[in-house]
Amino acid sequence: MQSFAEFVENSLTAYHTVHNLSKILEKKGFKEGISSEKCFVKFDGALAAFIKPKNPKKIKILAAHTDSPALKLKPHPEYQKEGAFMLGVEVYGAPLLSSWLNRDLILAGRTSKGELIEIKQKVTLPQLAIHLDREVNEKGLILNRQEHLNLLAGLQSLKIPNGAELFAVSAEKVTELSKGIVQGPRLDNLTSCFEIIEAIPAKSSDTLIALYFFNHEEIGSGSYEGAESSRFTHLLEEVVGDRKAFLKLLNQTKAVSIDVAHAVHPNYAERHEARHRPRLGEGIVVKWNANQKYATDAVSANWFSKSQSFVSRSDMPCGSTIGPILASKLGIKTVDIGIPILSMHSIREVIGWNDHLEMIKRLKDFLSSP
Repeated sequence: MQSFAEFVENSLTAYHTVHNLSKILEKKGFKEGISSEKCFVKFDGALAAFIKPKNPKKIKILAAHTDSPALKLKPHPEYQKEGAFMLGVEVYGAPLLSSWLNRDLILAGRTSKGELIEIKQKVTLPQLAIHLDREVNEKGLILNRQEHLNLLAGLQSLKIPNGAELFAVSAEKVTELSKGIVQGPRLDNLTSCFEIIEAIPAKSSDTLIALYFFNHEEIGSGSYEGAESSRFTHLLEEVVGDRKAFLKLLNQTKAVSIDVAHAVHPNYAERHEARHRPRLGEGIVVKWNANQKYATDAVSANWFSKSQSFVSRSDMPCGSTIGPILASKLGIKTVDIGIPILSMHSIREVIGWNDHLEMIKRLKDFLSSP
């Protein structure tokens, strides 16, 4: 588990994740650019990698996302109030906000020149004392995003670099709570990124393997680094090298969108559809939705048979993934899968370690199958 834990702990933001992914790929013989048989291209917080046989007969795509919910500092974040130095933030994605309270947080991201940055001095988001919010335990916590989420930096200025793009993130370690149960930050979706990296074969005989690590999934994918960008489609065509051949290969393409899935919470089992309750430790999950929030259909689901299934209750809204975007952008069969997770979008999330190992094995099998 050590290599996984180090990957998660060092991947503080999407930009750090891409840096770490590229280093792992280089150790596996990948070279930056698209001229080599094993190659990769970086796009700030996104990355695409390929294994190119000489005469590919089909394409297989594995895709995940590099970003996680967080608090993002505003362009001019620092100000002074009541004798304290504070940092103004915007909410990035849909974090479970209460979980960010009373934590040791650090600031990480990139400079205006694209260099990785980490400010190790801790900041925090202190909660209002119960004496001043007497009904919080009965009526629940209410946080105004403008007034109540500003970070306490201390009694001295942090001197935030001008133009830096920074997030407040957890620097806590990945821990094993009990045998087979692992908790850590940003497991959505660093688990999937790591699973893809671990599943990469040494070579491929007749399958062009494309590995996509998109940014901005948590905010809708609509960016040049996100799954909605045409850049990734153009890049795949460039890798094939011929438009006619590319269009022909699309008819022989399978895509797998890998993102975590809601495990049934023992304290809230009624929040799940009764016959579709994925459990920690019982294997990977195929995700379904009648309105194509997930791209799975009967054909693509068969690529990962003997798996758990997830579908939301009919009276509860369903999230989505990059799966439907891949399917519609390229016009290809796609399946949405993931490992079960508890506390999704919390600052610390919980997975079953054996589910993670099984996902790696199943992805290897998928890439090597006809």
